[in-house]
Amino acid sequence: MDCKFLFLDYDGVLHPGLAGTMVYLPRLQAFLKEHPSVQVVLSTSWRLTHSFESLRYAFEPALRNRVVGTTPALPEGTRAQRFAEIGVWLARYAPVDAKWVALDDDATLFPPWCEELVLCESVRGLRPAQLQEVTRKLDLPQARGQ
Repeated sequence: MDCKFLFLDYDGVLHPGLAGTMVYLPRLQAFLKEHPSVQVVLSTSWRLTHSFESLRYAFEPALRNRVVGTTPALPEGTRAQRFAEIGVWLARYAPVDAKWVALDDDATLFPPWCEELVLCESVRGLRPAQLQEVTRKLDLPQARGQ
């Protein structure tokens, strides 16, 4: 089976900065509908203050079953912390050959050589260019609107 995972940050990705509006969630959901092989793992810091079910509930009912988990919380100060948390999740739950990308706005949470990072500008959030990069990095077919 071809497993593809999208590790998702919220702040600076699903909305500009810390706005909390989820204004770009419909854009992400449209992308997910075009690519049914992609599963979502929540790497956002929101996972530390909200239940998994409440975070999953933000997604349309048809997509909720594709939000498959959250990364574990590692101690503050862990080097390339989000990358390390993703590594722990992949080692526990994913096949060895699983493809993955991380949509995030903070490059400091990843090593400089991390090719799986798709970086969003915090003030702009998720744009079509980032979704095209996810498509390319996960070897997905081009969506109709791209």
